[in-house]
Amino acid sequence: MQLYLDSFASDKVMASLQQRLSDSLTSSQTITTLAETFRGQEGSASRTYFQQLIKYLAHLPADSLFRLPEATFEGRRRPAYDPFNALLNYLYGMLYTNCHLALLKSGLDPYLGILHADRHGDHPTLVFDFIEPYRAWADRVALQLAESGIFDEESFEPDADERGLWLSRTGKSAVIEAMLAFMETSSEHRGRQIKHLTSCRLGFTS
Repeated sequence: MQLYLDSFASDKVMASLQQRLSDSLTSSQTITTLAETFRGQEGSASRTYFQQLIKYLAHLPADSLFRLPEATFEGRRRPAYDPFNALLNYLYGMLYTNCHLALLKSGLDPYLGILHADRHGDHPTLVFDFIEPYRAWADRVALQLAESGIFDEESFEPDADERGLWLSRTGKSAVIEAMLAFMETSSEHRGRQIKHLTSCRLGFTS
């Protein structure tokens, strides 16, 4: 997986995306139009990012629950309609809680968002802003779980109305264990090894 992600990071796709992001910004923009531009580019970047993730999932073993032909994946879905989206939704929920608590502990008002301020009503929109640099952590754990082979059909279940797919109790237990373990691991920040949980609480990224 790491070799795949490393090659993706250096791919021409990223260079092209970075150029489009730069070209979209002009000095004449107001705060409002700048926020709109960033949101639009966030959507473009997200689509490119998930297209690459699905290319990876398409090469998982044939019997994997997470093997998704690229043509069948419709992007991020809430509620989920496939096992990988179900993983992501649950992991993002765990990460959201950590980010919300980090803002509260720092004394920041989680309702004073910037980029998402005018799109989610009375929700804690600063959490939506704050979580973005950390989503890759959840994605990494989701990919590791997809590779692990520990999930079977009993790890997932339809919701009460059968309109989506959710993790079962056993599936949740595996995801929670994996995410908590990841948050206890460390990465380098300015020459020091810092736990991911601490990095989130302090607003660091790595």
